[in-house]
Amino acid sequence: MPPILRTARACSAVAVLLLGCAGYAAAYHPWLALPGLFGTAVLACCAADARAEHRRRIARARRAERLARPRPEGPLAAPA
Repeated sequence: MPPILRTARACSAVAVLLLGCAGYAAAYHPWLALPGLFGTAVLACCAADARAEHRRRIARARRAERLARPRPEGPLAAPA
């Protein structure tokens, strides 16, 4: 597993833990849940960004492979 995906999974796991902590804190007073919910939102955004970066890297690598292949010449050549 690439490091960027490992980072995304770790951020997701910590976000779930923070969500649980926020729920537990909300049982005492609703305002106590806000820091946990804010942290959850930040970590969820970080995880989504890391996953998007991984997809961009895969797309760039596939495009580079596709462009590196020799293209057949001629009018009847199949499109790449």
